[in-house]
Amino acid sequence: MARTRSARAHEDAINAALELIAARGIDVTSMDAIADASGVSKATLYKHWPTKEALCLEAIGSVDGELPLFDSGNPRADLVKLLQHISQKRNPGLAAKLWPRVIGHAAGNPAFGAALKARFEEPRRAQVTRLIRAAIASGELRRDLDIEIAPDLLMGPVLHRCFVDAVSPADLAERVVSAYWAGAR
Repeated sequence: MARTRSARAHEDAINAALELIAARGIDVTSMDAIADASGVSKATLYKHWPTKEALCLEAIGSVDGELPLFDSGNPRADLVKLLQHISQKRNPGLAAKLWPRVIGHAAGNPAFGAALKARFEEPRRAQVTRLIRAAIASGELRRDLDIEIAPDLLMGPVLHRCFVDAVSPADLAERVVSAYWAGAR
């Protein structure tokens, strides 16, 4: 089925925003620049997104894809799958260029930082926390674990590798969860 003109314009704007953010950063990427690069009118951009930041957040999200719910009933296996999902970018080279610019923009723009956190960090943290609680409830992990720090301990190595190496080792998620499980039993 052919895409509608509006869907095509939406996709063209997302792709142009990604290229511009990766090359320049969010601060110097304007709606005018996105309109010029995408061939989509500025008026059409504002029909799809109320602000440049909203467009940029959607563009960034398109690189990672939607976060699935991992809930097979096996918390350990679900944690491995969640960390694998986080580490496997659809376009690792682009992600490696984008994230430092995105984090830099968020550091200087608290409203964007809060929106970024709500869209990307909080859903991941919530899933890790839910899975750790399930593992504690089933007796797989100790009851005295610090639930608050679990997402940092589990996601930290994966995110670090994503930023430093762009492509993580295939078994990284399994190794991280195994190390956590060994210390948390």
